[in-house]
Amino acid sequence: SVSVFSILILPPARGAGQATRGADA
Repeated sequence: SVSVFSILILPPARGAGQATRGADA
C-alpha cells in the first residue's frame, strides 16, 4: 500500500519491486 513511497525511496525497478512487495505485505 506504500508502493509510491517505496518507488520514490528505491529508484531501481528491482529494488522498487521488492520494496513494494514487502510494504504491501
